[in-house]
Amino acid sequence: MNGEKGRRIFEGIVFLILSIFLLISLVNFNPQRLSFLYAPALETSGPTGKAGDVAGFILYFFVGWGSYSVIFSLLLFSLWKLRGRKMERIFPLSMFAFVFSSSLLFSFFRIPTGKWGGIFAGRDFSGGMVGYLIFSLLHPWLGKVGTPFVGFLLFLWGILSLTGYRFPTL
Repeated sequence: MNGEKGRRIFEGIVFLILSIFLLISLVNFNPQRLSFLYAPALETSGPTGKAGDVAGFILYFFVGWGSYSVIFSLLLFSLWKLRGRKMERIFPLSMFAFVFSSSLLFSFFRIPTGKWGGIFAGRDFSGGMVGYLIFSLLHPWLGKVGTPFVGFLLFLWGILSLTGYRFPTL
């Protein structure tokens, strides 16, 4: 029992460090242009070094502004590991609600033209899905239930992005 608790705490700390590393890699610390969730430039080195710049660039390229949901899923997973069974019931519901509501709203209303317009144009929505897929792979129960549903939504997102379907903008 004691070895299992130690392993759980170690996993929680590792995922917490990883999520903080990714979060810092997506922040531009240039005093003239301080911004969060920017496209990191690989020729400049931030506080996380070259590895952080590469990780931030890859994460931003694939999921864009939805990158925060990947980081949030890692943070929630580390809290679940550190807190143990107390977070067992709260974790799946909070992750589900956060990722779907926020990334869906961002993807529908943030793009100025209201058009998906290509495979990476709906990156906010896909970022939420990628974050949820990571989360569902880490969580044993929800991985069995949530992954087919998320796979269907990713398939739907791909079809919509290829057809150029227009959503209303604010």
